[in-house]
Amino acid sequence: MIPRVLVTGAGSASAMASLEVLAGGDLSVFAADMDRYAPGLFLVPADHRCSLPPADEPSYLSALFALALRHRIDVIVPGSVAELPALAHAREVFEAAGVALALARPRLLALADDKLALAQAVEGVVPTPRSWTSADILAGADPRLPLRVLSPHGAWNGGRGIVLSREELLAAARADDVLFQEVLIGAEFAVDLLLGRDGRLRALVPREMARGQGPLALTERTLHDPAVERAAARVAAHLGTMPFATLHFQKGADQRPRLLGLDVLPSSGAALVRAAGVDLPRMIVLDAMTLDAGALDSATLDLTPLAEAAEADATAVGPLPFRELGAVRTGAQHFVPAAEIRAAEREPWESVGSIRAGRLLH
Repeated sequence: MIPRVLVTGAGSASAMASLEVLAGGDLSVFAADMDRYAPGLFLVPADHRCSLPPADEPSYLSALFALALRHRIDVIVPGSVAELPALAHAREVFEAAGVALALARPRLLALADDKLALAQAVEGVVPTPRSWTSADILAGADPRLPLRVLSPHGAWNGGRGIVLSREELLAAARADDVLFQEVLIGAEFAVDLLLGRDGRLRALVPREMARGQGPLALTERTLHDPAVERAAARVAAHLGTMPFATLHFQKGADQRPRLLGLDVLPSSGAALVRAAGVDLPRMIVLDAMTLDAGALDSATLDLTPLAEAAEADATAVGPLPFRELGAVRTGAQHFVPAAEIRAAEREPWESVGSIRAGRLLH
C-alpha cells in the first residue's frame, strides 16, 4: 500500500498548493476542511474528502484522530494556522498511533506567532526592520514616519496599512496593541527551507514577490540572490528550522535583506518551487515519515520508490539545485462535475457526528 497523506485546512493557500502538487504524484492524498465548499477538497477523489469541526472546538482533535485511524493515514500536513496549537499539544498521541505530523517544533511555532520575539531571537544573526510597540509610542518614542502598522502576532501578511502623520501614529497606538515598523523599499522575498533530520539544509529556494495581495504572491519568480540565500541559511542554522519553514525578507535602501517574519505552514509557492526543480511537499512527507535505515516497514507500506528518491536526495551536497522560473497567478479554475458541487450541499463526505474517538485527546 502506498503512503496515505491527509492535508487539512483545505481552503487555505498553503493547503491548496500542497494538494495541487501531492495529488498528482505517487501518494494517496486525502483532504479535510470545516467548509464543505473548500476548493482544495475538489483536488482529491470524492471518497478522499473529509469534514472536520473548527480547530478551536473541543471535538476537533478527536475528529481528526478518528479520521486518521479510519483512513489509515500515515502523515497529516496541516494547512491552517488555527490548527497548529491543538496539533502541537497532541503530537505524541498521534505519533504513538503511527500518524506522523508535518509540524514545526514548539519553539518555532511560538516565534512564528510573535514578531518581536523572532526579531530578538535572530539579533546579531540577520538584520530586522526597526520596530516600535504601541507602548513605545505612548511613552514618547518619536520614530521617523511613515511607518507600517502590523499585528505583533501571526505570520507576515503585509500589515494593516501605513501611518503618515504623528496624529495617525498616536491614534493607532491608542486604539490597539500593534507594532509599528519602518517602511522598506527594496525587493521582497519568501524563502522556502527544509532541513533534514540530520540537521543538513536540504532545500533553500528564494521567491521574489514581484506583485502580491497580502501574503499571496500574484507574480513571483524563483531567483538566485546570494545575499538573501546567505541570510536565510544563517537563520536556518541559528533557529534550526526543522522540518520546514518559509522566511520572509525585504531589502532596505542599502540592499541588505531584513527578516520580516517566519511561516511554519507548507509553502503557498509549492507549485512554482516544484516546477523550478524542488518538490517541497513530497520532501516534507518523506521527512515526516523518517525514511531512513530501519524505518521502513515493507510489509505494510510500499515505500521503495520514495525511499530511493530520499536516498538520492541525501547524496546531494547542500541544498538541492533549482532553476530561475516565473509564475503568475490568474483566474484559472479547476473544473469538476456539477454533481460534486451539489453533493456538497448535503451532509459532507465524512460526517463529524458519526465519529467516535473517545476522550483520549481531551
